[in-house]
Amino acid sequence: MKKFALAGALALATAGAASADFTGVSFMSMGEIIDGTVTYRIFADFDSPDDKVLAVSASAAPLRWSGATLVQNAPGLENLQVQDVPFAASGPGDSWVTVGGNVDAGSSDTTFSPGFLNPAFAGASVINGSFFEQLENGGYFDFDPGTPENGGSVIIAQFTIAAGAVGTYEGTVDWQPASGGLFADTFSVTIPAPGAIALLGLAGLAGTRRRRA
Repeated sequence: MKKFALAGALALATAGAASADFTGVSFMSMGEIIDGTVTYRIFADFDSPDDKVLAVSASAAPLRWSGATLVQNAPGLENLQVQDVPFAASGPGDSWVTVGGNVDAGSSDTTFSPGFLNPAFAGASVINGSFFEQLENGGYFDFDPGTPENGGSVIIAQFTIAAGAVGTYEGTVDWQPASGGLFADTFSVTIPAPGAIALLGLAGLAGTRRRRA
């Protein structure tokens, strides 16, 4: 597994002051869980383990996925919102969003704001396809404040896409430092990173040359 650090977009915070504790987003490649695909996990990163993630939303910038088609692996549940967060019945390599949680056990205290992403019907899956977008405020959040998602890195999504494909996830991390206050920092992350794509391309060329020698 490989983790790539990416700088967050310009931070937006209470009273217009720049926040100091949100350091950006990063992603980790989980490799090929489903044949012909790569699974990536995305994290919100902070410089203090006491910083608390409250939500991922469109509060300061639209929340949007664009690019590669997201792969779903929740047999019999592909069209239901229950598989849009980590779920015990989901298969490995499923695509979902979360605010922390024990995701490998299929557990997360994450819920969606009313009307999030305008589902086709109540309880319909929305974390799918090659594009989704929330333009105003709504998002997904930790519904149990008794178990706050603290830490240097908090997982906010898992996306599986075809090997060689590219996708971009962007939006706002709403969080609270131990000292109090509420902050909203924008982010944008492309998986895999452009540099990684270039390196993969060079590796492919090198491999081709070796085979031709």
